[in-house]
Order: sequence, then structure tokens, then C-alpha cells
Amino acid sequence: MKAKKNIKKKEKKVVGVNPKFDIPMYDPYTGEPNPHYEELTGEANPYVEMRKTQITENPLNMIEPVLSNRFLVKFPDEFDIKPFYIVSVNLPSIVLKRTTIFGQTIFLKKEIGEVTFELMDNSSVIDKIMKNINTNPNIGLDYELEILDPTGVVIERWKFKKSLIKIVDFSGLSYDNDQFMRIVMTIQPSDVILTA
Repeated sequence: MKAKKNIKKKEKKVVGVNPKFDIPMYDPYTGEPNPHYEELTGEANPYVEMRKTQITENPLNMIEPVLSNRFLVKFPDEFDIKPFYIVSVNLPSIVLKRTTIFGQTIFLKKEIGEVTFELMDNSSVIDKIMKNINTNPNIGLDYELEILDPTGVVIERWKFKKSLIKIVDFSGLSYDNDQFMRIVMTIQPSDVILTA
């Protein structure tokens, strides 16, 4: 009779999960460590140390993708445009102009693209925009665009300097349309600064 061989089964490692207790080490949505891990398992959460040293079996687990629906736009107070009025906004394109002289590449300037906002229509907003157009059309405004993480912490702050209003589209009216009216405003910033 042949003796049964002692074959050890290879444990499958699951990143972020303890195979013995099947207790998650972290929240898969926020990436935050499980605060009850030590209480439930009797062991320190190794993910806490992993985050400190940034050493993991799968480095992709340490990356928090930036989502396009986590943002706040802060206009000057005189516009009275609240952040929740903004439906969408595009980040600007930046074109670097260069030329070559005697075989040397020389940087000339950077050109900032237009920024377009889509806002929920509001009589107060229209009044403020029209007042700016009629009284201060050549005075640029400064505003900020903040991009947030899942907990509301600012991870990117775009500062737009001396931005001039170029186009304001107040949309159209129709008896067949019962949707909210929206304003589309295009602004040309003279400069943009990105801070974390």
C-alpha cells in the first residue's frame, strides 16, 4: 500500500484580505485601513505598515484614480455663483510654442486654452454675469477649480488668473422642453497655476 504523500496546498494570496479570517485590511472604495481589523483578528493590520512604507505586492492598490465628478469651482464673491451651480467644466489645454534658431530649440511662450462652464440657470447668476459684461468687460477675474478625493480633501487646485469672459450662451426656450435651463460660459484665462 502506497503511503500518501504529504502535499501542501499552495495558499492563494489575496491582496488586502487575510486568508485565515477573510477580514478586509482596507476599504476598497476609499483605500483607508479597516479600523476594526485588529479587534476582529487579534493581529495588527499589516496594511497600515504597507501604506507607511508604500511596499505592496500590487502597487496599483495604492493608487486612487482621480474621478471627473469630484470638483468645486470657486468664482469671486461678486458673481454669486455657488459651486453647486456648476454642472460641468473642462480643464484647459496648454500649448507650448517653440522655435528653432541656428539648430537650437528656443521656448517662446505657453498658450492657455479656453475654459467652458455649464451652469444651472438662475436669475441671480444671469444678473451678475450681465453686470460684469456691461460694466467690466476688460477686467479679468480670478477663480479656482478644486479636484477632490473621496473624502472631500483637495488633491489638485487649479488657479486661473485674469480670465476674460468670451462667450455666454443662455440656451433656448421651447414649450416642448421641460428640462432645467443652463448657461454655457466660455472664459479665456491669461495664466493657470496648478498646486496640490
